[in-house]
Amino acid sequence: MGKVHKFFLAIGSDWLARMSGPLTVPFTVLAFVLPSTVTRILFAILAVIAGLVTCYRVWATEYDRAEAEKAKNAGSNIQGEIRRGYLEHRKAELVYVSGGTKYLWVAVPHQFCYVYFLVDAANYNDPPAELRPDLSSVELTVNGKMFHGKHSPIPVGLGVNDDFRTVKKMTDVFNINQLRRAFPWIGELGFAIEGFDGSLTEGKDTLLASVKVNIVDTLKKTHILENKNLEMLIGKLGIMGEEIKY
Repeated sequence: MGKVHKFFLAIGSDWLARMSGPLTVPFTVLAFVLPSTVTRILFAILAVIAGLVTCYRVWATEYDRAEAEKAKNAGSNIQGEIRRGYLEHRKAELVYVSGGTKYLWVAVPHQFCYVYFLVDAANYNDPPAELRPDLSSVELTVNGKMFHGKHSPIPVGLGVNDDFRTVKKMTDVFNINQLRRAFPWIGELGFAIEGFDGSLTEGKDTLLASVKVNIVDTLKKTHILENKNLEMLIGKLGIMGEEIKY
């Protein structure tokens, strides 16, 4: 009886199924009571068509639902959270100096910024997939203004001056080769944003933002990490061993 009840609930959830389902009743009755054989056959055919439409609509709804669940469970399934955010109006560039190389900070235009997010995530499905940083992106919304960014590699040796963290050094998550199932990864995702409104950060150490990170894997499946109320620290990055102690 439970299955029958669910079947009628499925019919009730679809307006076309609700319309075509009850139509089978008068068509069937008319097919029996009308004197004309041709008319009876016509209404019998209409009753069958209405019944088929009802069954198809119910089947199509459940099929779409099953396919969506199948797609969700196919390939990798990255889930996690964005724990911290950082924003910079400068870029660490590797330069050659006497005796070797070192990173130096280079200012960028005010309508340009770099954002980094500390994420805690894992892959919950098999088989493992690799990340596609070139296809991944971020949507950053501040005070109702939305900005879009593309992946930007995190320089080796970059750290962050944040008392929230016990590990100051940043690790680029996009450098992970494969996302093995249930293998946790904690690290940063870096993005460059063009067209940013620099006035939003003037005279501020922090800002609140809504962040949506779209991570794409080698199967071109998109995984979303989101934080709608993320506090982002401004100008807190530094060079490990020079500006920030290990």
